[in-house]
Amino acid sequence: EFAPLTVQQNWTVTPPPTSPSLEVLAEQTPAMAQARARVEIAKAQLTGAASSFWPSLSASADVSRSGRGAISDMDRSWSADARISYTLFRGGQRWFDHQVARAGVQESQESLTVAWRNTRIALQSTLFTYTDAYEAQAVRKQFLEAARQRAVIGQARYANGLLGFVQWDIIEGELVQAERRFIQARRDVLNGEAEWARIRGEGFSVKP
Repeated sequence: EFAPLTVQQNWTVTPPPTSPSLEVLAEQTPAMAQARARVEIAKAQLTGAASSFWPSLSASADVSRSGRGAISDMDRSWSADARISYTLFRGGQRWFDHQVARAGVQESQESLTVAWRNTRIALQSTLFTYTDAYEAQAVRKQFLEAARQRAVIGQARYANGLLGFVQWDIIEGELVQAERRFIQARRDVLNGEAEWARIRGEGFSVKP
């Protein structure tokens, strides 16, 4: 169920993997599972189309009793028959259906190759974005620490009358901007981590 999300403390960001096997990860994604399923469906349709070239066989059997009196005194008889049927003239429908099914298998196999390539590229691009966001967050953290130090010094100088109000206000404004940029950087890391998990078909949860 959906509920309002409230941040009660700092989020813990997870560093991105350093050298994952993107080829292996691509094979394990939901996109590849769907593409492989489409290939299996196309092969099953081809098998069904090929079966129309074969005759159909049907068989039946029957057992009955007849006469008067008790059932045990009645005469029992049985019969069985088997039939083989084959439709000779269908206007080339069998051949056409078979060719369509074969083309479907080839198309699904080509789509599988394209899906693997696109998934591989998407994984690489997502990992780059995730890594860049993580590194940018570290830089923003250093800027924030520097802004905090300037704010502490500025407050002390302002309290002692060594710094004017305008200069003190500028320093405080720079601290606020540094805090906002750092929060945005952390948000970008979480978004990158969430996208990295989504494309691989894994769950993602914010860890306090």
